[in-house]
Amino acid sequence: MARQQTGLSRRDFIKGAVAGGAGVLAVKPDYAWAQTLLSGRTAAEVQGTGIPKGIVRLSYNENPIGPSPMAIEAIMGHANEVHRYHASTNTRNPEQYLALKLKRFHGVLADLNLRNPDDQKEAIRRQHIFVCHGSERILIAAVTKVLENGGGEVIEAAPAYGSVARTVGFLQSKGGSVEMVHVPLKAGHVHDLEAMQQAITDRTKLVIITNPNNPTGTLTPRDELERFISAVPERVLIIIDEAYIHFAEPGYQDAMDLGLKHKNVLVSRTFSKVYGLAGMRIGYALGPPALFDYGFGFYAAKDWGSINRLAILAATAALDDKDHIRRSQETIWQGKRYLYEEFDKLGLSYTPTQSSFMVADMEQPSTPIVARLREKNVFVRDADGPLGYVNLSNHIRISVGLMEENEAFITALKGALG
Repeated sequence: MARQQTGLSRRDFIKGAVAGGAGVLAVKPDYAWAQTLLSGRTAAEVQGTGIPKGIVRLSYNENPIGPSPMAIEAIMGHANEVHRYHASTNTRNPEQYLALKLKRFHGVLADLNLRNPDDQKEAIRRQHIFVCHGSERILIAAVTKVLENGGGEVIEAAPAYGSVARTVGFLQSKGGSVEMVHVPLKAGHVHDLEAMQQAITDRTKLVIITNPNNPTGTLTPRDELERFISAVPERVLIIIDEAYIHFAEPGYQDAMDLGLKHKNVLVSRTFSKVYGLAGMRIGYALGPPALFDYGFGFYAAKDWGSINRLAILAATAALDDKDHIRRSQETIWQGKRYLYEEFDKLGLSYTPTQSSFMVADMEQPSTPIVARLREKNVFVRDADGPLGYVNLSNHIRISVGLMEENEAFITALKGALG
């Protein structure tokens, strides 16, 4: 049965009851209980999606409302097939169907009725698509492939998502002649594409642009991206990581078409964020067909039947769940506006975000604050800690959660600030 909205919030009711001595509290006073509610929601009251009650996990940029119901239905509908390696003979291959559907989804003509496996493979080869175990494997494969012969340089912003730098570090540990070049973000924590262009040398083989950026949540203007791509030598591969692009405010044009227009542009996406399938590990890339050869698949740890079949079916269904996508976006947009208001009240500076997370300056060492939050079962990312990011001293990164999770975080933060 739906609950009626009275127009009176719980906070307003309690304030009136405490002040006037009427209602429930007048019958059986419990001022400690009332004061707890007045002081703000606590983690103990919160039941997040897919985690135990009392835990507020705002550290992994997960979808707070959970997975697409259509994805869950697809998983349950095929759970009795998990003992099979792949689809039955003479039936549509789920992975190849997803690849073709993704091209149709991004506005490229694709025949979804192809059933002959050879025809499906040829259609995918022509249409620039690569499905993999999450977008991180795509980044790792691209870095490894372009640096396998003779080494070279990789350019990335600082701070940025750490997967690329870790891959370069691993190659260095194996004696590879590779170098990571970090270009600081400019004012507003946005990509400095002009400086990145100037950093390109004869040894540069790869440029990574995370858009929106992780961890700052900032978005690179589309026109700046186009100018940058035009100015970069075609021998340099440009990867645009759009893991969080669905959370950008309406009106921003994504870069998928750039992956079709240019021979040196790859655009990566994930089903972990807006589609809520982080635990299933599935993502994809759109880019030059010549890049997606056997070596690329090998470095991506992709082989025949290696992608979780249920993940493929879930992703295929989630693409069509427009309602879930909209609710996911609105939850994030509402939550970030709430966090803006609360940070303003606390006098803390923050970077406005176009993603599902944001960074805020604690104006004091952030590591002790994160530790005190953890003691209250509230988990955020320490942007200045051992696993943090360069150029973000005193900052924390907060994943936007359900409203009750955001409220519990703010309550705990007030106590942690001292």
